[in-house]
Amino acid sequence: MSDAAAPLGQVIPFRIEGGAFRGRLIRADALLADILGRHAYPAAVNRLLGETILLGAGLASLLKFDGIFTLQTASQGAIRTLVTDVTSGGQVRACARFHAEALETRLASLDPERVAEAPVPHLMGPGHLAFTVDPSAAAQQRYQGLVELDGATLGDAVHAYFHQSEQLDSAVKLALAETAEGWRGGLILLQRMPEDGGRALVDAEDSWRTAVVLLSSLKDGELLDPELPAPILLNRLFHASGLMVETPRDLTFGCRCARERVDAVLASLAPEELASLTEDDGSAHVDCEYCGTRYTYTPAQLAALSKS
Repeated sequence: MSDAAAPLGQVIPFRIEGGAFRGRLIRADALLADILGRHAYPAAVNRLLGETILLGAGLASLLKFDGIFTLQTASQGAIRTLVTDVTSGGQVRACARFHAEALETRLASLDPERVAEAPVPHLMGPGHLAFTVDPSAAAQQRYQGLVELDGATLGDAVHAYFHQSEQLDSAVKLALAETAEGWRGGLILLQRMPEDGGRALVDAEDSWRTAVVLLSSLKDGELLDPELPAPILLNRLFHASGLMVETPRDLTFGCRCARERVDAVLASLAPEELASLTEDDGSAHVDCEYCGTRYTYTPAQLAALSKS
């Protein structure tokens, strides 16, 4: 549970080639430190959850919505679920579910380089990635898109989703590293907008290929360098492509858990289900998977809820 907090990261929107291509640059070291620091996950889980956070924040920033955007995996491997949600106001939270013993066994049997190059098939296995928008207004329809986890990385799955569902060319550059100062992460999403008939197709194709080559030339160290300001980084890449940098948007940590919501869940349980949650002294506690807040209930409070 959290109140309004100081910005922990930024999304910097930009356009190139006269607006034919749009992009997002995300720098979010402090946000990653905050969210990952709330959990005691192994490094392999932290890395994939960090990628999910960056991709979720980037994808949410491409949408016009008032509500919550959720990016979530469901798979059959050692890492079963990675989930992050981003509100239209830029509040982010995330958590993961995994089988600790299976993950340890899997990591021990594989070359670390192979895992780093293709974490999805090695640690997650078959599954899907879901993109969901839950509008604040009850009258608006919920949207969900799905794509199979067929690629080597989560970025590959996002790329496949845009190609298959949105029929838009896209490119993703993502870097994440655990340093002595903590986790650092950066992301650039580039997307080709639908043709409006104003440009020759061959020119658009050539310009898109050039933009993708420029993005691929970016080194991880540059994307992660805290001493390299975002505007300078973008100018290095796209100064010859008509770069237009727009107003940055702040990212913060935010969790929507509340005691009232936990009360409602506990009150809905059958007596035997509620009893299974209690300690030897009759008390119970519920921990939020996202922020770690613990809600503790005395025997008297549990009895009152069971009667409500």
